[in-house]
Amino acid sequence: MNVEDQVRTIFQTCTDDLRPRSDLLADVQRGGARRKFRGRVAMAMGTVVVIAAAAVGAWTAFKPGPTIPAADQAWLNAPTRGNLAGDSGYLKQAASAWDDSHGKSMNAERGIFDHLRGAPHVVWAGKTPVGNAAFIVQESYLRQHDEIQIDHEGSHLLMGFVGPGSDGKPVIIGDTYPAPGSYEDGAFLIGKDDHTLVVLDQGKALDYSTLTINGDGTVHRTFAPVKFHDGAAVISIPANVQKYDVALTGHGRRSPSNSDPSIANNAYLGTTIGANAEFDYKRLPRSWNAKIWVSGRADRPKGLTCNSITGSELAKFTDPYAQTSVESPPLCIYGITANGSRFAVMNVGGFNFHPSWIEAIVEHNGKRQDVYGGTYDKKSALWVHIRLPDQQGWIIGRDGAALAYQTGDDQWHTVTSSAALIPDNARQVKVTVGGTTQIFLLR
Repeated sequence: MNVEDQVRTIFQTCTDDLRPRSDLLADVQRGGARRKFRGRVAMAMGTVVVIAAAAVGAWTAFKPGPTIPAADQAWLNAPTRGNLAGDSGYLKQAASAWDDSHGKSMNAERGIFDHLRGAPHVVWAGKTPVGNAAFIVQESYLRQHDEIQIDHEGSHLLMGFVGPGSDGKPVIIGDTYPAPGSYEDGAFLIGKDDHTLVVLDQGKALDYSTLTINGDGTVHRTFAPVKFHDGAAVISIPANVQKYDVALTGHGRRSPSNSDPSIANNAYLGTTIGANAEFDYKRLPRSWNAKIWVSGRADRPKGLTCNSITGSELAKFTDPYAQTSVESPPLCIYGITANGSRFAVMNVGGFNFHPSWIEAIVEHNGKRQDVYGGTYDKKSALWVHIRLPDQQGWIIGRDGAALAYQTGDDQWHTVTSSAALIPDNARQVKVTVGGTTQIFLLR
């Protein structure tokens, strides 16, 4: 065999598993949005593979790299666990679903499936109240490039999450690869409204947590141990808990960590601050009415403002495990009442698709108290209406609105635009925006 034949053989060996799909051209013409978060629900786009290197260059790029870590190799060698471990038909269907899913994965553009090694292996397969589920792994050689974040080029372990499709047959719900500084995903949600959580036993004690928002706007999380059996845990989420409020954390720990396994398909695919990240309340951005000072007195002393509220004071209104931040820009109205009480009104919450709500922090004689003001509803005629304690009045507000209030008499009293402090005996507010006037009743 001459040199040309040797080079041709090498090239063919390196690319013999690459086949264009029948719909490849249509996908190229349509294009696709690129996402920079690591694998979650990865079923959105196809992949285009272009071989642009010479044959000798291809051999250099595809030469064997560092071996897979021993811990990952242990997963590949471990026997399948779960009550479906002996169901060869289901295991074969799960592996086939994995093989067929790569072109649709959003991780495909990262090239994580380009150089798969060996065969996929189901590490756990079991029955759940809502259908069969499985975890599947496969070795892959990952290369450094602009579309991927890995700590080294070489062999890594990919993981796929298998749930029941509409026909009951296995489908891939998501896939992942090891990104630097984060724990590999080891859990996913299945069933109606994603209310059944399946967690892989990776040898670490975990707690499962759900969120409650109390009537006064404070946030509370409950924690319970994850009870593994035969390689995994299956947890039914209460119907009144939305899936974005579910979290996993290390057993006994009550604050998020990068070592926490994330739940593959409950990350909010949009503007997020990342799973397990906290919103920084210490530096509140200026808002539509940050400059508005509303007062029952003529003086304007220094004191309580929105920016003087510390993160620790607002911690009870936020969730450190939140997937999304408070809506921006935040609301901020501050001022002083007739008896000298200082107040700051702001919107808090607004994470994980919950509406944000209004809280006032009132300071009098050195003591502070919280006042809950209901939902921050921008579809309402009056966005802000919160009653201060000790008959100090109402704070009302709507961006750009002309405001007037009425007490027991029939006279309308005009106040400043956008926000105002009005008397405690006010009964209704007239809100005018863009020539349209609405009447809002205070309760």
